[in-house]
Amino acid sequence: MFGFNHAHVGGLLANRWKLAPTVQAAVMYHHSPATNPEDWARGFIVKAANTYAHMAATGNGGWIGDLLGEDSLQALGLSAEQHQAILEMTAEATME
Repeated sequence: MFGFNHAHVGGLLANRWKLAPTVQAAVMYHHSPATNPEDWARGFIVKAANTYAHMAATGNGGWIGDLLGEDSLQALGLSAEQHQAILEMTAEATME
């Protein structure tokens, strides 16, 4: 509706707050690809963490946003077992 999303606004805030450029990039690109591989990777890690948090909070089947498919797990270097363990630990942490 406004032509920008929370990732873009977060990146602008990170810049205004003078956070490190690497942190700014991680925030700004967690929903869209960056133009260089380093910033893309930083955004991808935040996207994965964001997805785990949402999946844990809503239950595995309740989250309809970004998902971590086989390609994402491979890029993160995670097995299906590790993925499941992260989901379980994150879900436990949200209940505390």
